[in-house]
Amino acid sequence: MVKSEREGLAQEEARIYLEKLEEKLEYYKQNVINSSDAVIIQDFNGIVKAWNKGAERIYGFTEKEMLGKSILKVIAREYHAEAKKNINLIKQGKPTFKVKQIRKTKDNQKIFVNITYSPIYEKGEIVEIGTSEEDVSELKKSIEKLKGSEEKFRSIFEHSEIGVSIVGIDGKWLEVNPALCKMTGYSKKELLSKGYLQLTIPEDIEKTKNFSKRLINGKKDYGYLEKRYITKDKKIIWVYLSVTLIREAHAPKYFVVHTENITERKKVETELKMYKEHLEFLVKNRTLELEKEKSFSESVIENIPNMIFVKDAKELKFELFNRAGEKLLGQKRENLIGKSDYNFFPKKQADFFTNKDRHVLKSKKLLDIPEEPIKTPRGERLLHTKKIPILNKQGKPLSLLGISEDITERKEAEEKYKSLYESSADAIMTLEPPSWKFTSGNPATIKMFKIKNEKEFISKAPWEYSPKYQPDKQLSSEKAKKMIMRAMEEGSNLFEWTHKRFNGENFPATVLLSRIKRDGKTYLQATVRDITEQKKMEEKAKESDIMKTEFLSAISHELRTPITPIKSQIQRLLSTELDKKEQIDSLEIALRNTIRMDRLIQDLLEISRIKAGKFNIFKKKADLNKTINEAIIDLSGFIKEKNTSITFEAGKIPEINMDRDRILEVIINILDNSIKFGKGKISISTKKEGNSILIKIKDNGIGIIQNEKIFSPFYRGEKIDSQKYEGTGLGLSICRGIIETHNGKIWFDSKRGEGTTFFVKIPIK
Repeated sequence: MVKSEREGLAQEEARIYLEKLEEKLEYYKQNVINSSDAVIIQDFNGIVKAWNKGAERIYGFTEKEMLGKSILKVIAREYHAEAKKNINLIKQGKPTFKVKQIRKTKDNQKIFVNITYSPIYEKGEIVEIGTSEEDVSELKKSIEKLKGSEEKFRSIFEHSEIGVSIVGIDGKWLEVNPALCKMTGYSKKELLSKGYLQLTIPEDIEKTKNFSKRLINGKKDYGYLEKRYITKDKKIIWVYLSVTLIREAHAPKYFVVHTENITERKKVETELKMYKEHLEFLVKNRTLELEKEKSFSESVIENIPNMIFVKDAKELKFELFNRAGEKLLGQKRENLIGKSDYNFFPKKQADFFTNKDRHVLKSKKLLDIPEEPIKTPRGERLLHTKKIPILNKQGKPLSLLGISEDITERKEAEEKYKSLYESSADAIMTLEPPSWKFTSGNPATIKMFKIKNEKEFISKAPWEYSPKYQPDKQLSSEKAKKMIMRAMEEGSNLFEWTHKRFNGENFPATVLLSRIKRDGKTYLQATVRDITEQKKMEEKAKESDIMKTEFLSAISHELRTPITPIKSQIQRLLSTELDKKEQIDSLEIALRNTIRMDRLIQDLLEISRIKAGKFNIFKKKADLNKTINEAIIDLSGFIKEKNTSITFEAGKIPEINMDRDRILEVIINILDNSIKFGKGKISISTKKEGNSILIKIKDNGIGIIQNEKIFSPFYRGEKIDSQKYEGTGLGLSICRGIIETHNGKIWFDSKRGEGTTFFVKIPIK
């Protein structure tokens, strides 16, 4: 070979060597220098020669701080000897090996580390030591935590009333609980020998496979699926699956599946669907006709009894006025549009309105003005006004919406109502600490206790107007003090009590103790109602309650049969030529009865779950004030229909652990009753009391008798006209079930003709 050829080969070999060296350097840069694990090179004396980014992250020391320093700087003292021993083992030729050590960070925090020791060769000799180190502190904590929860998980798994199973990625059952065995009819041994697809009906197999694939390949590790199983005795059942995919090191390992039998629910849904689909078809045709008529929203605005107006955000000139606004201001809308408050009101009053408007537009929040005086052609009127900013998609104010209710007559009535204290049929009295003796009593008190005058009544304690013992054998003096202390702690206390008149006659009563602050003093107001007649009526009602309970059991089996009005009206529509009005009448009858049947079914299902102890809630941290606002928004249509105003005083309360949807259901139910039986004014408030949140919902409606039966299924209060006030009589019973499942309490205070106040107390945790 000539010299030029040898030189060419040498150059080629050098080029290849350099390329490989560059590849190794790139690999070192990507996989060593930037590795998330610590990669450290040290000599036989433990002096650090290389320190990568992973080491900086784990130990907190920078490369500059560690180069040339002893590795013992990051090793716990009790592991110093072991570290030196490991260095010597590598020096003596031992191949790569792994150990676990406790090391320390720059801020002296101890961490658990998995370490791989490896020799570094140069020309066939070991010249240095390399270590790859992984921080497993969090993993160790997780393992300890899992060990502690394993026994608890096993107990929940075995005793759950819902089917729980662990399913392999291949579809085989790995573990099943007794509830799933009972549901399917198979023994545990039989199920473990099968895959879940073997029980799935053929029509649902493909969607089941696709569901599993989506979990395995998708970003979410949980999902829900309705499907059908074939039980051992060849019955088909509907099940609701809640599935969670468990991964280890990002690789899918197995599924945890919660299985609920929903066969009965699906049967009811199927029967209802048949009627709903036909009715929806008929209603849709009618809706298309109605859409051709005048806009519903414009009609509502025109006919609502409250004044509604809109101002532009820039100059605050009127852009819209409804008929009620024209009547209140005594002006035609043509004279109002394009004008501002300064065109109609004195400057001082116009300044007041304008300042409020600017505040609303700047804050971008609703402003509630409970009382706002205004001069009109009818004289000075008092308005309750709400001003709402209308924003565009970018959050910039476009206009201002105002809703004003004329409350002049109501305020006059409230002033007159103050005098009702003197004419109240209930005994109203006050007690002051520390003696807790009576300091006042209204005329009804004098009459109820058959005493001469208020002077004779005061300066005595409640137990002095009570028999020595209460019906539960407790001393009246001791029990009364307990009731007083509870009222002082919780703010109010409603209970039954046996009182004694001045002539020695005993009588049953309800007592509401309310904590009140006035003039810097705290005392109790007691409202006593003689319930002698009510007790007599309760005895007569016991037989009726038994019948209602039996009816509750029986009606669940009868719901599958279509109710007669629905069937008859549909037959009428299908078999008879009717004019448009007759068609609408038939549809309204059928739809109204379908809605009532649907509502009754849902309420009955809720009651049956409560009575069976299978009522489930799903708690998580939530904002109770926000939930109450959502309830008010959901009922806004009904509120407008009934000309009702709602004020909400949202207290400064923490988030609580609750089932948001269930609590929303409770608030809507109570508000629905308050609107339905009320007289147009409802107030809501929230506040923190101890470790609970107290919700107070007050109306000025017809009132209800102080009777715990109001929370019983089908009980709808005294003399309720079922034709005028629709309902199943199950709502408050469901509310109590929801609140008690939250370990809370629900009660109420009411006076016939004067309104009702519901109290709901929910623990924060």
